[in-house]
Parts: sequence; C-alpha cells; structure tokens
Amino acid sequence: MAYQDSFGDNAELLRRTITGFADLSGRSRRTEVIYYWIATALAGVIFEFLVTTLLPASAAVALTSAFQVATMIPMFALLVRRLHDQNKSAQWSSLYFLAVLLRIPVMIAELRGNVDEILTAERSPANLLSGLCGIIIIVLCLIAGTNGPNSFGPDPRLEG
Repeated sequence: MAYQDSFGDNAELLRRTITGFADLSGRSRRTEVIYYWIATALAGVIFEFLVTTLLPASAAVALTSAFQVATMIPMFALLVRRLHDQNKSAQWSSLYFLAVLLRIPVMIAELRGNVDEILTAERSPANLLSGLCGIIIIVLCLIAGTNGPNSFGPDPRLEG
C-alpha cells in the first residue's frame, strides 16, 4: 500500500492499526502512531464524558478502565511494527507490558475509589518506573525508521 498525505490514506493508516491488532509483522510509520494516539485521545475524552455523565462513579471507572485496556491491544502491535521499522527486535516491546503491570496498583485503587489509596499508589516507585517506561516507549515510537528495506520488510513510506 502506498502512503500519501491525503485524507483517505491517513484514514487507512488508522484503520490498519485498529483492525491489525494481531499483526506483529511488517513495519509502521510514525504517522500511524500519531494518528492512533490522536484518535484514542479524542475517543477517550468523548467516551469518558458520556460514561461519567450517564453512570455512577464506580461503573464509570470500570468502563473507562476497560476502554483503556481495549486501546492498549492495538497499540502493542503498532509498537512492535514501529520497532521493526527501526530494525529493532520486538523484545523492546516488553517495556510496554512492564509499564502496564507497574500501573495495575493505581488502576485497582481507582476502581476502589479510595482517594488516600489512589494518592499512595500514584506516588509509589512502581508508578514512577511505569512512567519512565512510558517515556521510553514514546521515544521509541517517534525515532525515525530505517531508510529503505530492512530485515522486517520494505520501507512503508516507499511502498507502491
């Protein structure tokens, strides 16, 4: 597929990310990552507004947590393809799982709704390490890919 800068091709990048949640092969452009981040941020704001407006707080927190987990799945596959674009091993994507696992205490505290527990979990070393892993993931997603073909496939910017 040739990637251009038209709206249809940009929508195709987003569609590929959402429908290719199990596709761990090939390469993805930085543009695909940015579109996915924007789309999930917008969808998340709208979803959270609707859920918190229409449902009790405990149900709203549970549903927004479920939404976050659902958006993590395509992001993992996208991260693997971005690493492939840089000719890096997908083993770097283990940072993604580490970030999520270290964030679980905060998510549990939010589900319980105890403010003191949430504040304690937010300030924990595990949560700080989760944030550091998140920063590394962002940097990995935004590093330029290799020019031309690499061991994971052709350059997605040049495919025709």
